[in-house]
Amino acid sequence: MSVVTPRQATPRQLWDGRDKIAVLTGGPRAATRPVPATTDQGVTGLAGELAGRGQIGIASVFARPTLGTDVTATGPPEDFRHKADQVRGMVRSIQFTKSAR
Repeated sequence: MSVVTPRQATPRQLWDGRDKIAVLTGGPRAATRPVPATTDQGVTGLAGELAGRGQIGIASVFARPTLGTDVTATGPPEDFRHKADQVRGMVRSIQFTKSAR
């Protein structure tokens, strides 16, 4: 999980930035188009599947006016498939404090 302090960044801008970093670092890239995602707290963002170099995973980004987050989880396909639902539940549980709204 990475926390960023964008100035009025949208979830789409964070998603595109996350993918650009993956290209530069050789990390897993988006394997699907991102879809809307919402935390249990009601913060909206984007989420999508990742793939690359023997790994699969998911990424989610959420943006508030002064704070954003990128959550990426990956692993070997045979392991990650069994844990994906747990990871999605963990991502939904992320909470922003009132000052980050």
